[in-house]
Amino acid sequence: MLIVEGKIDEKTRIHIEMTREVNDANKRKGIQDYQNELKKNREESIVEIKKLYLEECGKEVNPSEDDLLRYQLWIEQNRAEIYEQGNNISICDIIGSNPKYDIEHTVPRSRSQDNSQMNKTLCSQKFNRDIKKNKMPIELSEGIYLEILPRIAHWKNEAEKLEDEIKSLSRSIKAASTKEQKDRKIRKRHYLKLKKDYLQGKYDRFVLEEPKVGF
Repeated sequence: MLIVEGKIDEKTRIHIEMTREVNDANKRKGIQDYQNELKKNREESIVEIKKLYLEECGKEVNPSEDDLLRYQLWIEQNRAEIYEQGNNISICDIIGSNPKYDIEHTVPRSRSQDNSQMNKTLCSQKFNRDIKKNKMPIELSEGIYLEILPRIAHWKNEAEKLEDEIKSLSRSIKAASTKEQKDRKIRKRHYLKLKKDYLQGKYDRFVLEEPKVGF
C-alpha cells in the first residue's frame, strides 16, 4: 500500500522495531529520567545542606559525599530516629567531622553484603554500637521492633501509592491513541517502578526474618 501511494520507493530504508526493542528503549529512557531526578536532588541537597547548617548550627560547611548521604537518609526517615524514641534529629548532629549518628546497615553488611542506600539509615552511635550491633531489626527486642514499624510505614504507604499509579498507567497504555502517547506512558511506568522499588526495598529490609545475600 505504501508503494502504491508513492510514500516509499527502492531507496527507502525500513527499520522494523520489535515490541521488545520499543519496550527496552522506553525502559532506558525511564531509567534516564530517574537518574536525572537523582542528580537534580543531589544538587538541590547540597544547596539545602549549606543553608540549613548555617541557619541552625551557625557555621558554614562544604558538604562531603558522606554529608550528602547522611542528609539524604535524614530526609528519607523524616528527620527523626527510627530505632529509638522517634525524636527529631538536628542537622547539626549528622553533618561535619564528628557526627552523633552512624550510617547503619539495616541488614548487617557482614551478613548480606548489601551496601546499597536502600539498606542504610541514620542511627545514634550508642544504639548502633551497643544494642543493634550485628542484629537485624526483627532480632531486636519485641518492644523496640514494634515501635520501629510505625516510623517506617511511610515508605510502605508511598510504595503502595506508586503501585496504584503504575497499575492505572498500565491500563491507560492500552487506550493510548498514538505511539507517542504510548511510549510516554511506558517510559513513565518504568520511572515510577524504580521509585516504588526503592521505597519498598527500604521497608522490606526492616521486616526480613533472615538475611538475603545480594538483596
